[in-house]
Amino acid sequence: ALEDLEAFIETYPDSPLLPDAYLLIAHIHRQEGRTEEAMATLVEVNSRFEGAPQAAEGLFTLGQLTLAGKGRERKLAAREIFAEVAEGYPRTTWAPQALAAKASIENDEKLRAQDPELDASVPAALLSYRDLVNRYPTVEQAESAYWNLGKMYQAAKSFERAAQTFSDLGTRFPQTRYDAWWEAGELYQEKLDDTERAIAAFQKVPSRSPRHDAAQKRLRRLQD
Repeated sequence: ALEDLEAFIETYPDSPLLPDAYLLIAHIHRQEGRTEEAMATLVEVNSRFEGAPQAAEGLFTLGQLTLAGKGRERKLAAREIFAEVAEGYPRTTWAPQALAAKASIENDEKLRAQDPELDASVPAALLSYRDLVNRYPTVEQAESAYWNLGKMYQAAKSFERAAQTFSDLGTRFPQTRYDAWWEAGELYQEKLDDTERAIAAFQKVPSRSPRHDAAQKRLRRLQD
């Protein structure tokens, strides 16, 4: 397969399929355990075909391979690569995946950053999760991003933002596995003293939720 792909590249140097050929070469190297060769090929894809959708995939894969290496430096290097995917290829499906991967690294490494919106030092992952849900509110990765963002706002005592984030999660993902409406209701009731919005949130706690009975009790108490 490698010989065929290399022959194709040499024979058809102007083919629009050239980026795909390079990606296949990198994939084969990766499958065969030749990580350095795979990474070198992916670097070439990014440099030769910058702006192409295949370059986004190649860069994301390069980030994965970098992350698979040992040591904190490799993790931080992977974080930079994922950031490059998100910023350089925002209209591709790889961008939200890259933001989620970037946030995961930031969580693991307990990185912090200054948040201009909260005017405070926060976990760096908060910025990545917020970027993800703002730019890609309905993609698969956004579901857990909303949840994590809400929890981080809660930890930062930004209760209005936390409640709104949990509400957005419940609205965007009606079948979510997270107890978004319960969390929102508790915040509206206990932290924001907003009975009207607490009632609205508790009413939306689904019957499948383990908090459903508790939500019904809260509702009866608040409506009395």
